[in-house]
Amino acid sequence: GLQLVPGQLYTPRLPLNAGTALDIELTIALPATGSTDFELQVLASATGGHVNQSSGYEVDAATISLNVSGCMADGSRSGALVWRGRNTGPTNGGQGTPFTILKGEQNVHLRVLVDRSVVEVFAGGGRAHIVAGEFADVGHTFVHMHASGSNPVAVGNLSIWSMDCGWSGS
Repeated sequence: GLQLVPGQLYTPRLPLNAGTALDIELTIALPATGSTDFELQVLASATGGHVNQSSGYEVDAATISLNVSGCMADGSRSGALVWRGRNTGPTNGGQGTPFTILKGEQNVHLRVLVDRSVVEVFAGGGRAHIVAGEFADVGHTFVHMHASGSNPVAVGNLSIWSMDCGWSGS
């Protein structure tokens, strides 16, 4: 697995000629206590994106955030999947799409499909999902990830595949 420390940007190696059509799967390990804050940038510049503080929009990347609370009294946790793009501010005012991590679950599975101008994100086996339109600048074909909170994040089972065009003869 991969251990991401806060402030460190990790750039995985992408398949040859991956471009702007990717299928990304990964698992985030949840600590026994404490929260988890993870960001995945897609359609990014080589150096990664950042938030424009005046607009709240992303610059040089489209960002998916996964935020998971510490354990509640019943053993469950609350999670949120947040989208922040070049043309849109944070999903639901930054609250994102909420979902529940069930008692005993130790991981959250993420699947991200990037198909040129459409990004689909699924968390927790589809308990949370986001579909967004995003147009990348020329050359913005990088993927980056980092721990966005104060705790390290353990990433496992990271797989990235390139996707071909679905139109025959293309």
